[in-house]
Amino acid sequence: MSIRLLCYLSFGFLILLSFGCEDDEMSMQTTGFGDGIYITNEGPFSNGVGSISYFDRIDNTVINNVFSDANAGMELGNIVQSMCIDNDKAYIVVNNSNKIEVANSTTFVSEGVIEGLNLPRYILPITASKAYVSQWGTNGVEGSVAIVDLSTNTITATIPTGKGAERMLLQNDKVYVACNGGFDRDSVISVIDTQSDAVINSIVVGDNPTSVVIDNQNRIFALARGYSDFNDPANNTVGQLTRIVDDVVVNTIDLSNGADDLIINASGDQLYFTMDGVLHTHSIFEDVFDSTPLINRYFYEIGFDPVSQNIVTADAGDFTSNGQIFRYDENGVVIDSFGVGVIPGSFYFE
Repeated sequence: MSIRLLCYLSFGFLILLSFGCEDDEMSMQTTGFGDGIYITNEGPFSNGVGSISYFDRIDNTVINNVFSDANAGMELGNIVQSMCIDNDKAYIVVNNSNKIEVANSTTFVSEGVIEGLNLPRYILPITASKAYVSQWGTNGVEGSVAIVDLSTNTITATIPTGKGAERMLLQNDKVYVACNGGFDRDSVISVIDTQSDAVINSIVVGDNPTSVVIDNQNRIFALARGYSDFNDPANNTVGQLTRIVDDVVVNTIDLSNGADDLIINASGDQLYFTMDGVLHTHSIFEDVFDSTPLINRYFYEIGFDPVSQNIVTADAGDFTSNGQIFRYDENGVVIDSFGVGVIPGSFYFE
């Protein structure tokens, strides 16, 4: 289930700007997938099914419904949250269906399923045979990381973390887990030792951290959304951008409530994130934030393509119709756009 979707729908429909779009969508199956941009489409909220789209950088074409077309119409399930590719396998995290679909990364033909998860969010390969999966738990609050044996597609253990375990970052033998509270509230980055598979530290940051990245100085940045109390706005807190060195907070910048989706460019020196869906940028060398937006329009998700050096953004539109992807250069100038599935919610760059 997408917590952002619940929040954004409560504000009503947004009037969005639109750019001209070259519609290069292909309905036929390709001979094989490889380097390109993969988009996970959550699908209609609550009772719909999600999908995978693939964008080929070479000929600027997009193929939608990649998984279902490769598997005789078999659907992925409800709320396709994220995906990654590792050792020639695509791991597709399906949140409300409590599973990860495993497919051949070239053909996307199904090769198995990892079951027994509880509202899984993201998968992070640790070794050739081990991966971590962040999850919110059966009630959407009890955060944990499931340890998955990739050779058998089975869960071998579970590591308790802060509430609402979300995005993860691997640095040396440590994994940093942003714990955004799930349907509740939290303010920690749980640090897991990948050798012992145990939490060894909890770094306190702003309320409801969603994202963690590493810069070219080997420093970690964490972005916290802030807390919204819809019953008593006096309890609201602002979003924060936190810099962490050797597991110690060394700098914090206050942002507006609703900060989300922290990413970093390929050079590791420029951060991008949204505030209330509007795209902002920040140099890793600055301690003062310039609140002027880089792109002054609403996005549901953002990513940075390290191959093309482009900012890739998702527009979920009315959350019931097919969405749009817009690509921009690092200065915020639009390059092109293309159509994908319903509620495009995350990217994987290969």
